[in-house]
Amino acid sequence: MPVNNPIKKKKFITGATGYVGQRLVNSLAEKGHQVYVLTRKESPVFFNNKNINIIIGDITDPINLPLDIDTIYHCAGVIWETEQMEKVNVLGTKNIVDVAIRNDCQLIHLSSAGVINPHNAYEWSKYRGEKIVLDGIKLGLKAHILRPTTIFGPGKNKEGNSFLELIKSMRNGAYKNIGQGIYNIVYVDEVVKGMLELAEANIPYGGIYLVNNPITFKDMDILVKNIPPVIAKKTKTIPYPVAWFIALILTLICFITCRKNPLTFSRLKALTNATAYSQNKIIEVVHFKNTLPIEEYIKKVCLNLFM
Repeated sequence: MPVNNPIKKKKFITGATGYVGQRLVNSLAEKGHQVYVLTRKESPVFFNNKNINIIIGDITDPINLPLDIDTIYHCAGVIWETEQMEKVNVLGTKNIVDVAIRNDCQLIHLSSAGVINPHNAYEWSKYRGEKIVLDGIKLGLKAHILRPTTIFGPGKNKEGNSFLELIKSMRNGAYKNIGQGIYNIVYVDEVVKGMLELAEANIPYGGIYLVNNPITFKDMDILVKNIPPVIAKKTKTIPYPVAWFIALILTLICFITCRKNPLTFSRLKALTNATAYSQNKIIEVVHFKNTLPIEEYIKKVCLNLFM
């Protein structure tokens, strides 16, 4: 396969107003690159920066780019609403692959570790989007795929944020230890770093890389409780058979009452998962290194949340 040889310095970003995309745009602009961002409307986030150029458009429509773009970073993704997932995560990816092939520029595709064993609508949409990229590679697309695990970081405080919900449950005593589960997570800046290093590396195209900085739920619970103000109360442990029975009862009750289930079977599976995804490939190929240990990143987010 051909290798990366980026000579031009113009970059195109999808999902530029998103959690990963904003940080990627700012990082590229700070390095002096001319950055083109695709947004449905002008965003004040990018005003007053001479290195950032706004292209008004929708990823679900055919896209035309300046011919001298050398790299596309595809960060756009929808996690809610099945219909929108299909439009953005699948059709949008097809449009990006088409324009990357047409313009003969490299593509860094932000996928998800969830495609390894998809079990919900979001993960299946990312799986189908990634397959479109892989099919494009067979046709000569110059692309790398990055699969992050659960992304966390400061400022990601939207409802439904599983990382922050877990932290809060550990702090308020609602969390219970169940087995020796491993939490596969990665700090947002490490995801940006991975995308940048893949784009700049002189390596063959077509690679699939994973970024992950796992920690056991038990160790995370101890860490979170010892961040000031310290929580002295110990976490209770529930045997798995008991937890399974509780999940069954809650599922039935919440189905009847139409309430949100605090312990679904999918959550129980996540809390007891003993598999840690490896990022050895990206370490070996591009010499990727985490900037900080996972414990420091968790402390950083907790201090930002509680202080």
